[in-house]
Amino acid sequence: MVTEEEFTATETMINSSKEEDPSLLSEWIRRTLNEAANRLPAPVQSFTAEVRDTLALCSDDYLIPALRVAWSLADQMCKAEQEVTAGQSSLPVPRTNWADGIVIQNHIQNDLDNIRAELLPSLFKSDIDDGDGDG
Repeated sequence: MVTEEEFTATETMINSSKEEDPSLLSEWIRRTLNEAANRLPAPVQSFTAEVRDTLALCSDDYLIPALRVAWSLADQMCKAEQEVTAGQSSLPVPRTNWADGIVIQNHIQNDLDNIRAELLPSLFKSDIDDGDGDG
């Protein structure tokens, strides 16, 4: 039988855990940069957008999640490289819109971000039109 205390603890854990919808890396960068810029101190809000964005890039609100994404992306690339070595897969094909071939999933639990980057299968195909993406 579950005690009221255990039920409350479980309910708190469930309520403090949320998963955001996955987003493309390019969208994630824009959104995270805007959120970091909005958290800058009030005097900075009167600066030009370019200056605010530059300051936001240097803030912990942007750098820490960006480093987590970079770490996860490096981990995904190492896994892909190991699969190539084993003859199971191929490495991603270079293209100009590569950022649209990476999805970011953010899962927040107990105020801790668990950010994960995932390479989409389209990155591994060479027959996809590059288009004029700005990635």
